[in-house]
Amino acid sequence: MDGDVYKQVFNKAIDELSTLMETLENIESEREVVKNRIAEVRSGVLALSPLIGEKPQSVENKYPHLFPDLITPDIGLTDAVRKVLKSNGELMTAVKVRTELKETGYDTGRYKNILASIHTILKRLVESDEATIGTVDDVTAYKFKQDPTFARIPQITAPRILPRKPVLRTISSKPTLSPEALERARKAFRERKERERQENENKED
Repeated sequence: MDGDVYKQVFNKAIDELSTLMETLENIESEREVVKNRIAEVRSGVLALSPLIGEKPQSVENKYPHLFPDLITPDIGLTDAVRKVLKSNGELMTAVKVRTELKETGYDTGRYKNILASIHTILKRLVESDEATIGTVDDVTAYKFKQDPTFARIPQITAPRILPRKPVLRTISSKPTLSPEALERARKAFRERKERERQENENKED
């Protein structure tokens, strides 16, 4: 009986998981459509702005929430790819870089083979030590490196301050004698030695 209950719960979980996966796929498909349409409308707005006496830059400044991370059309492709890599901060394939360029409003249509150009630029960024190479789902990907200017700054550590050891003064164990006392001690020593010598001579006789 318990086995049947568990099987029913298991089957319901499988059905729910399948439904959720389908929903996610639909959401991602719709998101891609929306993102592409946003890029198209952004380009259209910037193209129309001179016709109403507005500069594209002023439109971007007036509506910053509609143009986040926008890459201006006059920037070179290399700088645009570099900016996309830097702002993302994660491993990105060439296809992902192309998608991000479109989303920022960059005019990729002016290049005959934009993907090939992106591949070339990414390889050059690796050669110039500006990016590192890795893989995402077995596909070659690239990541922007940390600014070498900051990477070369050495860490500064505070000097270690050791506690000072107490200075021990040596106290002489020898008493200080006056010249008279010192002479009496020497005389007593000589007399004792003389008596010991005489005693030894008497014993030998």
